[in-house]
Amino acid sequence: MLLSELIDIVITESGQFILGDDTREVLDCSNISIERFWIIAERALRYYEKHLPRKEKINIEVVGQVFEFDVGTNPVVNPTWVSTVRPVGLTQGVLLRENLFPTSSLQPRTMVWEHRGSILYVSEDGTMDVVLCYPYITVKTTVATMLTEVDIQGITLSNNKYIDLVVAEFLIALGRSRRAFNLQELPIEMDASTLVDEGLDLRERTREAITTTNDWFESVGV
Repeated sequence: MLLSELIDIVITESGQFILGDDTREVLDCSNISIERFWIIAERALRYYEKHLPRKEKINIEVVGQVFEFDVGTNPVVNPTWVSTVRPVGLTQGVLLRENLFPTSSLQPRTMVWEHRGSILYVSEDGTMDVVLCYPYITVKTTVATMLTEVDIQGITLSNNKYIDLVVAEFLIALGRSRRAFNLQELPIEMDASTLVDEGLDLRERTREAITTTNDWFESVGV
């Protein structure tokens, strides 16, 4: 998602579209530049990715019960954490609980894994499907040192909790800025306190929704 797209969504959902159709003009009227808006959006992104990060699924070979990231024959970037490790082909042909039907009467052992530092420790050798968690990548575009666009890679309209969090932070910043001066020439009421209260309430509800659906507990697999 581009920052300009995110701004359009936030302005629409926050009701600030009454100030005009041009995004930059609306931000100017709100006394929030694109650079300032990005500060708001980036802070929200860093909070969001701690709980719901960008994920990549790859296939790896575990030898000696370890897989080391960022070295030699394993040029895989070390993730913030590992979400899932699933065996798809074991060297010893061990029967694992993950490979049995629920009705099986056999008593296999459970594969255990842990991501620590830059090493993934696994109790079995073989081929594994893993899901790795990373921070979201952002690519900035500037003109004469002025920020004009940001490509927030991995964020789409389906990341509604992140968008809600940005809307909340925008409302808080907008309300607090309106406390500082009076805009008599604009067709809006000085609803600073209401904006702040709405933003704080939305932020609390959104953060609660994010933390209840986060993936951090998957960093150790048993």
